[in-house]
Order: sequence, then structure tokens, then C-alpha cells
Amino acid sequence: MRKEDGTFAHLVQMPESIARRILLLASEEGDRVLDPFSGSGTFVVVAERLGRDATGVEISPTYCDLIRKRLLVVD
Repeated sequence: MRKEDGTFAHLVQMPESIARRILLLASEEGDRVLDPFSGSGTFVVVAERLGRDATGVEISPTYCDLIRKRLLVVD
């Protein structure tokens, strides 16, 4: 996810393609996935797209707002 100025929303944001590969290898549809350091929420968003029940933990209000916005448009 990028900000309006084109920079990444989080300093160590993982590409969705990598998160997808990890989730497909390590879980099955319907599984619960925990991301204890959610950051920009990539694992949570990708898990939702793949039919996993995702729980993310993040202490930064800025990143929590970002995750909330990303989850509103999960396709």
C-alpha cells in the first residue's frame, strides 16, 4: 500500500505476493491466522482474501487506521 505521495505506508511493508505464498503454504481456507505485529496489515488483508479468519495486533493508531481502511476495500 502506498501513500498519496507514492512512498510506502510502512517502512518494512511486505509485498502482498509474498504474504500470499506464505499463507497458501502455511494455512488452509477457514484457518485462523494471527499477525502479532501487523504494521500496514498486509497479512491480514491477504488472509481475508484467501478465506482465512485473520487477527492482527498493532499498537500504532496510525497503522491501525491504515489497516482499517485497507480492510474496507478487501475484494
